[in-house]
Amino acid sequence: MPKNLAELLKKKRESMELTQVQLGKKVGVGQPTLSEYETGKKLPGRETLKALSQVLGLSINSLYEGAPASARIDIKVSWTKRTEGSSALLEPEADYLPVPIVDVKVAAGPPQEIRTEQIMDIAIIHRRALKRRNEAGLVCTFVKGDSMEPIFRDGAVVCIDTEDRPDRGKVPKHSIWAVRKDEGTVIKHIQTERDSIILISENPSYPVEVVRDPSAIIGRVVWAWQNYG
Repeated sequence: MPKNLAELLKKKRESMELTQVQLGKKVGVGQPTLSEYETGKKLPGRETLKALSQVLGLSINSLYEGAPASARIDIKVSWTKRTEGSSALLEPEADYLPVPIVDVKVAAGPPQEIRTEQIMDIAIIHRRALKRRNEAGLVCTFVKGDSMEPIFRDGAVVCIDTEDRPDRGKVPKHSIWAVRKDEGTVIKHIQTERDSIILISENPSYPVEVVRDPSAIIGRVVWAWQNYG
């Protein structure tokens, strides 16, 4: 967990004269868990992060100000604006969605089984980039290796929609998928057969592979970020 986030949570709580027990009750976690947030031992989950931002009067952006690059992905200045035909003001943070970043082995499991302690960081992604996908099915992970270069470099962050599957076995052209393989996750182009999944790398130096489990598809890659520096 970013050190400055832990310090910010503690500083803001104390400035509001709240105990850890009191703040924990407001955001739905116990005092021991909140203590771990403030010492940097744990990272708040998606819903807890939203609750903390609301109770403490902080934007999600400000919670992650100064955090590692992966926690500031796709962050842009978004001025408060009015909705058409309404005087209601929209908070800039409503345009962004926090998505947990987990290790590739964790990403291979169902998203509802991802525990708070497994979250490595948070990607802040503009909702427009996700095209109204169900946030409950989204999870981010890291690309390992160069098998998908030049599309994805080693270390790229990808967002996977775990609810997306090929429609009646038809894989959209140029689409990229996350597939369970050897107790982990691989990011590949795929072709589906009746009893298997064919894994195709973008890098031609890698051979075609076959997974003999048609249910091994985790989901479709719907967003990505990588550092070209």
